[in-house]
Amino acid sequence: MTLTYEIVSRDVPTQRVATIRERVQMTAIGQAMGEGFGEVARATEAAGAEIDGLPFAIYHEVSPDEVEVELGFPVLGNVDVGRVRSATLDGGHVACTVHMGPYEEVGRAYDALDRWVQMHGRQVVGPSREVYLNDPVTNVVPLTEVQLPIA
Repeated sequence: MTLTYEIVSRDVPTQRVATIRERVQMTAIGQAMGEGFGEVARATEAAGAEIDGLPFAIYHEVSPDEVEVELGFPVLGNVDVGRVRSATLDGGHVACTVHMGPYEEVGRAYDALDRWVQMHGRQVVGPSREVYLNDPVTNVVPLTEVQLPIA
């Protein structure tokens, strides 16, 4: 099946976030993400803060075998519980698209974004981000917005 991706460039806002950052084997990324998002959500509640948006992942370093990933949520308040820390996630200009389908196939969206960046003479200026638009447990088709920070 061939997927067509609509790619747009837009500004994303600076956000207050609660995150954890860890190095994970690629074979365990799904489990690590589920556990990580749960850990951030519990720490946010324990800190008396409030989740204020959708879960996201920032991919800082990616190799065929492992990834350094930052998992979190936008929050109202401060979180400093266990491994979870509050920070300010810089906004900026991104090229983005929505991938409809299994997470294992999200690479197609990255390929489309890479082609768009090259065709438009843009440059990627930071790690990629994924925003998870729905819950894979309750939805048949996962929706993932993939963002590449661009200059």
